[in-house]
Amino acid sequence: MRQGDWKLLCDYDGSRPELYNIVDDPGETNNLAANHTEKTKEMTQKVVGWYKSMPVLDQAGK
Repeated sequence: MRQGDWKLLCDYDGSRPELYNIVDDPGETNNLAANHTEKTKEMTQKVVGWYKSMPVLDQAGK
């Protein structure tokens, strides 16, 4: 997920977050999740909420 200068990567349940400032660190080498806990929490909640709102597909992809 991207929000302004920030990019968040995480698992579908919100675990293992990685937060990057893509302007200052375009190579995404410095995970800032531990340093910016509020931003990480905010963005993670949005990602998890979005994922939970998606329809559940069966094994045939329907």
